[in-house]
Amino acid sequence: MAQERRSSPEGSRGSPQRKLDKSALKRHVQAHPDAKLCERAVHFGIHTSAIWYALRSMSMVKKSA
Repeated sequence: MAQERRSSPEGSRGSPQRKLDKSALKRHVQAHPDAKLCERAVHFGIHTSAIWYALRSMSMVKKSA
């Protein structure tokens, strides 16, 4: 039995639409450099770890002194 392929609602490339716009996150970091991860997560309506991973992928991890 051959499996039937269904067209995905994600788009032509097969990647899902992201909840977090990285350009909006970058603007938020520039506007509020002292905001905590939890505050950013509430602002964007996503989990704290998603903010951390996004900042890490953008090389914007805040290091404590």
